[in-house]
Amino acid sequence: MSETILLGAGASVEAGIPDAYEMTKKIIQKVNEPKFPIGPFDKEAPEIKRVINFLLGGLLFKLGQTNHNPLQEGVNVEDLFNSVLLLAERDRLEVAPFVESWHSMIDSLDSLNSPRPDLEKIIDAITEAAAGEAEKRIMTFLRQNYFRRAGSNSRRIADQLKRALEANHQKPGRGHIFSRTATRMLMMLGEIVWVNDPTKVEYLIPIVDRTKKNQRLLVTTLNYDNTVELIASSQQLPCNTGIESWSQTGTFDFKGNGLHLIKLHGSIDWTSQRHAGSRERPMPRTVVSKIDDYIPKQDIDRMGNDARPPAVIFGQRNKLTSDGPFLDLLRQFQNELRDSNSLIVIGYSFRDSHVNTYISQWLNESPDHILSVIDPGFNTSSEEYIKELRRMLRLENRLKIIEKKTSEGLQELFA
Repeated sequence: MSETILLGAGASVEAGIPDAYEMTKKIIQKVNEPKFPIGPFDKEAPEIKRVINFLLGGLLFKLGQTNHNPLQEGVNVEDLFNSVLLLAERDRLEVAPFVESWHSMIDSLDSLNSPRPDLEKIIDAITEAAAGEAEKRIMTFLRQNYFRRAGSNSRRIADQLKRALEANHQKPGRGHIFSRTATRMLMMLGEIVWVNDPTKVEYLIPIVDRTKKNQRLLVTTLNYDNTVELIASSQQLPCNTGIESWSQTGTFDFKGNGLHLIKLHGSIDWTSQRHAGSRERPMPRTVVSKIDDYIPKQDIDRMGNDARPPAVIFGQRNKLTSDGPFLDLLRQFQNELRDSNSLIVIGYSFRDSHVNTYISQWLNESPDHILSVIDPGFNTSSEEYIKELRRMLRLENRLKIIEKKTSEGLQELFA
């Protein structure tokens, strides 16, 4: 029987990787550390800290407004990231013409501040230099650059210069600081989800054994981490993500035996670059490369503000982005699922509407399609799609639920 495995965030918890709510706490802790700057050249760290703290406070307030306990429920990291993206793009949203004003703090956060000059020193210098040829040069400069009329009174000159410099100091950022915050959140992901110790992923050995038994296994993951690659490497099992083939040919190659891994939302050790057209390929294209010696902290420290964010889809707003391999990966998952009789879902919250649509289509295609779910909280989840699965599939005995953590669930399912 052909089968496909789908991994969600819950499948990586036993490796020490936080879930979506704990990940928010990790980011908040990180930005509020005394030595927060992600890289030694990150001059925007104070502004990024203010943005993240402000948005988290707003999201927690929203929970309180809807009669939820904000301290108990917390904030999903994707909701936090969605807020950052929305504010970065707020002037370009279709609804923007109908929004009279935003929270005053948003405009304050999103102002571009040029380095503030020492106005008193400038004024003193002008006063001291205001004689002879120096005065003429200064007055010419002021007339050309700051004001049309200038009296001989040095205090008046100083006042007008001060107003001109102050007006030039702050201007609307058009989403700049929110865009930078989104980029820095992606950079922080690397330190949170990367695993170096193979012993932390030994609970995934049943997946390796299943691959060897069936000769071929297709695993799809919604996670950015390296847990599957790490366990495969530690067990001398080749793991094919197909990203090299896609970057070279524009198509994924998951043919043949072995462990094939579809990383639907990208990978923390992938980076993308835009290539110009060539004679062979006349149109511009995106190339995704795997960083074989990826070490998150060292990479950020070495490159500072020039470090490229990982090629991942983070947040709900860009799940169908046309840039990069992500639509092709989603299509590949759909094709592989159609050829499977069994879908094993591990630690997935069923919050991704695009993935849920493909699962629904697959379930409707044949009464022989069986869904197995490993999730200790599946039967108590309030997610609407999970409610539908429990209600519809249990009537037809096509849903197998294993309410255990990943390690125990895999042992039971593959026993």
